Amino acid sequence: MEKDILGKVIEVEKEIQERLSEERKKAHEWLEGVTKKIEKDATIQEQQLRESYTKDREDSRSEAERKASRIVKDAETLARHCRELSDETLERVVQKYVVRILRTRLSPSSATERSSEPIP
Repeated sequence: MEKDILGKVIEVEKEIQERLSEERKKAHEWLEGVTKKIEKDATIQEQQLRESYTKDREDSRSEAERKASRIVKDAETLARHCRELSDETLERVVQKYVVRILRTRLSPSSATERSSEPIP
């Protein structure tokens, strides 16, 4: 009878070992599958980030080029307007500012300030 009990215990232990081995194998296969899925997802996300970065960089560059073009056009327009100013208009503007500068330089309050300034 002891042999029967011992035999059954050994048989049950073998079954437990086989099931344990099968469960380990299933767990290992599941873990490999999850690892591959995570690696695949990470690769896809990395590619999406690269594409997004490239698009954002191109969009930023295009916007900067548009702004720069607008600034250049505005500067060209202003330069054209300045070139089109008549000599008489320029003389009036210069005279107005020369008079202001001279008044400031010749006023009594500025004389004190000028005395401490180095002579250019």
